[in-house]
Parts: sequence; structure tokens; C-alpha cells
Amino acid sequence: FWTEKMSSCLTNLALILSFLALANCICQHNETAIQGVCTPCDDNNCADCTNGLCTKCKVGFGFSFDKCTKCLDTNCVECDEVKGCLNCNPGFTVDTSFSGKGMCKSCGLNCGLCKNGICAGCVPGYAFNAKDATCTETCPADCSECHLNHDEKICDVCNPEFGISGDGCKKCEIKDCQLCDGEQPTIDCKKCKPNQFVHRSLTCTTCPKNCLACKDENHCTECANGFYLDKGLFSEKCEPCKVASCFKCKAAGSECEMCQPGTFLSMTSKDYMSGKDTSHICTSKCSKIKVLNEDHDGKVQSICFEDGVCPNHMITNEFGHCQDCKVDNCIDCESENDKSCLQCSEEYYLKAVSTQWEGAGYPLASGECLQTCAGYTLKDKNKLFCFTDACPKTYKTNEKTKECTGGPDPTTTTSNFATGKNTSFAFLLAILLLAQL
Repeated sequence: FWTEKMSSCLTNLALILSFLALANCICQHNETAIQGVCTPCDDNNCADCTNGLCTKCKVGFGFSFDKCTKCLDTNCVECDEVKGCLNCNPGFTVDTSFSGKGMCKSCGLNCGLCKNGICAGCVPGYAFNAKDATCTETCPADCSECHLNHDEKICDVCNPEFGISGDGCKKCEIKDCQLCDGEQPTIDCKKCKPNQFVHRSLTCTTCPKNCLACKDENHCTECANGFYLDKGLFSEKCEPCKVASCFKCKAAGSECEMCQPGTFLSMTSKDYMSGKDTSHICTSKCSKIKVLNEDHDGKVQSICFEDGVCPNHMITNEFGHCQDCKVDNCIDCESENDKSCLQCSEEYYLKAVSTQWEGAGYPLASGECLQTCAGYTLKDKNKLFCFTDACPKTYKTNEKTKECTGGPDPTTTTSNFATGKNTSFAFLLAILLLAQL
């Protein structure tokens, strides 16, 4: 029964699977897969890249012919080859009046905050004059923030290790004290250095181990990475997370919010779509190859969907990564086309034409979700459709309300057009196998 052709077929299948494994290499943030190997972004000025293409430049750089080049304006933090500067440093505003391209224009000397092109706040050490929106007056000695009151300088915030005393600032005389009562600098500390607490207003004492901030020696308020806050009846202490390789965990320690760099937060796509953002598992490998990179407070979390399926509002790209649909207000798009929407968000209409419905028994995917419908509307359970030409022939048309009523239940269709999901890969693999027999 065993034949050389069957053996050849299995060999070819192994090659196909090996190729797929390489094509679906899972890479971390700021890396891209090249011939199955994860390598850093090839542009040193790129902050993030996906599938070999840079998607975000570093601060002070902008796209020019798909490369990140330094912004011409030194006060520009984000720029574009066509539009010029898009975002400026504090104290500067984007001005397009000169050449049509964005340039950074100062809102005034020593200005630290611009609103609508006018100064609204000063850099530290200068007093804001609300009368003429200027920052020319310096604050009193050791004062970082102040204001003018009938031409009198009043200090609002003192430099670290100083306390307000009258209109100025006075040095705190308690060791490690960052803020004190300037009238009583030797006996009244209000705030200590990070990782310390005020003990009876007189001294600054270090917080317990693995505790980043605390009220006193028995009550932590913030824990170090890898620890969670265990709230007891009489104390609040930092205990190790109960999930291995967990970087940040929730109360009780058994639910991980973020895994250590180089590992994946493992969950199902169903849990993710339900709003769940934690897992019991951090894994170093993702066998299901469905990965989503998300930003968390400046850090990146790679998620491995253990069921091997991307959430509805995403597609699986050629590298096995989950990628958002590129149609605004779309919650479900075709598995291999991020611009073909299958279902829009609640109260949005999927744009369609009647011939699509009549030809496939169900509207094919659309590249647009509409907030209002100027054509004919059809409601199918929780889905809304907008036909731009007319109602499908299998439905009745209410010309007064522009509604399509009656007709067959399109959800009973079981064709691939109904689901909108592409089975071409499985079909192609089957053809390759049959060709060898």
C-alpha cells in the first residue's frame, strides 16, 4: 500500500510546513522577520517596525521615502516630508502661514506652554504675566513656580528640599526631606524622597523591601516589578507574583497583567474580546503564532492567543501576527484583508450594494462603515447594512422609511461568502498533496 509517491508527498508536506514555520516567525517589538530570523529594525532612527516596514520614527524624526530622517526644525518632535512639522516642543506652536508646511514658532521668551499660538504658562523659574501673556519676570530664589499678583511675585512651588515661607522659600533642615513647612523647617517635613516615608514629621525612613512607596513601615502603596500589594487587615505588604515570569500582576498575585520582556501573555482571543487583560500564564514560546503587541505605559506586551485565532477586529498577517482592521469602526474583518470589513461597530452600517447580496446570498465584505445611511437599510440581528442602490430583490422595500423588510434569513447561509473567512490556504495545501498521489 505504501508507495514512493506517498513518501514524496509527505516529504513535500514537511517542506511546506517548514516554510510556514519560517514565514510565521514570532518577533518581539522593534524587530522584524527576515527569512524566518528576527532582526532589529534596519533603520536606526525607527522606533517601531512591523514586517520589515517602519511604522513609527523616533522623537525628532519623520518619514521621508519610507525612511526616518531628522526633522529640519530643531524644536520639532514629529514631522512629515509633505506636511512639515506636526508637533513641537513645549513653548512652541505649529505655524503653516509661511510656506504651507508646518514650522515651529515660539510663543514667547521663556514660555513653557502654548494654547492656540499664545503663551499660557512659563518654564520653571519664571512668573507668568496674564496681562500680556509673557514670561519675563524671574521667580524668587529657590522657587520653581510662581505668579504675579499686582506686580508682586508670589511663590507657588519651591524647589526640592525647600518649603514656602511667606512669599519665598526656606531650606528644609530634616535629612532627605523634599518638602517642608518653610515656617518650621526643622520639625515639620511634609514629603520625603522616593521610597521613604515621613515618620512623625521629624524624620524620613526607608520603606520596607520591594516597596516603592509607602505610608509607614506597615502600609505599602506601590510595589516593585514582580510583586503585588497584599492588603491585610492591619498591613499592606509587597508579595511575589504567583505567576512565573510575571512583570506586573494584579491583587492576589495569580493574575498577570504584563510578562517579563521576551515572554508572552497567554490567553484566548475570546477572553481578550470580552475585555480580559490578564492571564495565569507567561510563556517563552507561542506555538499558535497569533501574537499582538500592545503598549502598556511605554512598555510593550506580546500576547499569545492560545486558541490560534485572532480577535474579530483583527486579521492574521503573513507573519502570523494579529493586526487591527484598517476600516474605521469595524469590529470584524476578513481573515486575510484588513481593509475588508464584515461587521461594523454598534449603530454603524456596513456599506453594500444589492447585487452583492443577490450574487452571494449575503453581502460581501466592505471597506467602509457608515454612521448614517442615505440609501436603504437592513437590520439582521445585531448587524446593520446600508445598500447604496436598492434593497435586494428577495426583500420588500418601504420607500417611506427606506427599509428592507422580509426576505430570507441571511445568517442561515453556510457558504464561505457568508462567513467571509478565506479558506484558500487549506484548499491550496490539499491541491499540492493530491498532485503528488
